[in-house]
Amino acid sequence: MECEEMSLKNSYKQVESFWVRLKDRGNKGNHVVGVSYRLPDQGEPTDGAFFLQLLEVSCSQALVLLRDCSHPNICCKSSTASCRQSRRLLEHVEGNFLSQVINNPTRGGVILDLMVTNTSEKISAVKIGASLGCSGHALVEFAVLRDIVQAKSKVSTLIFRKGKFQLFKELVNRTPWETALRHKGAEQSCLIFEDAFHRAQELSIRRCKKSDKEGNRPAWLSQDLLVKLNGKKEMNRQWKQGQVSWEAHRNIAWLCRGGARKAKARKKMNLARYTSNKQDFYRYDSQKRKVKESIPP
Repeated sequence: MECEEMSLKNSYKQVESFWVRLKDRGNKGNHVVGVSYRLPDQGEPTDGAFFLQLLEVSCSQALVLLRDCSHPNICCKSSTASCRQSRRLLEHVEGNFLSQVINNPTRGGVILDLMVTNTSEKISAVKIGASLGCSGHALVEFAVLRDIVQAKSKVSTLIFRKGKFQLFKELVNRTPWETALRHKGAEQSCLIFEDAFHRAQELSIRRCKKSDKEGNRPAWLSQDLLVKLNGKKEMNRQWKQGQVSWEAHRNIAWLCRGGARKAKARKKMNLARYTSNKQDFYRYDSQKRKVKESIPP
């Protein structure tokens, strides 16, 4: 797991904290994990310096903070506290839209350690275990659900429409098959033929990487409409550069929007009328059932 230490703008030596950014694959968002320790007799200026750090990192997409807050008078269920410094901590946690996920005591029957996050749906399997070594605090274990990135296809396919089949025939015929396969068994002869066949294929037929975009194309998207949508993207780029007027960009956008709506309605109508074409029906059905986003369990 690739990670790096975060350098905060509000960095103070008196605040005992450590922040790490976990880099997610595909640049879909990073997770920020921090740990902090508060002395039992810590003053309000140091608390204020920590609150500035909390405000800075709370803007992250996914934040998890483990903190030994040394506030035994905090009631996490009702979000109340009898001490002014403890109430100030709760105010900053709620003000930054953070939630506390630990519900069991971590030391001496009280929740002395807090775990606050702004993405509670990504935190699961929170367990309070035994203490580690001679420490009086319980061990807190949890899991962070990360986004699953679809792996890029590395499959290469043959471009038969650009193949040089005359060259392929010449390369295959160059092999003296009677001499090469003489006194050879069936299995060995098959291996010799496959080797010659694949060598000729590599020299005469080009390969390209298999694209996943064509397979994920909606069933209602025709080639003509795809050309119009590409023209809309080009018009949008020209409009941002000031090369075309807003009215021309708006008209092409309305035209593509209307074409997409008509194509969707036409596809549904054809599927409802002609049920004999099972391939189109199941293709449309599989695209509707396919989950595009990575939803947590």
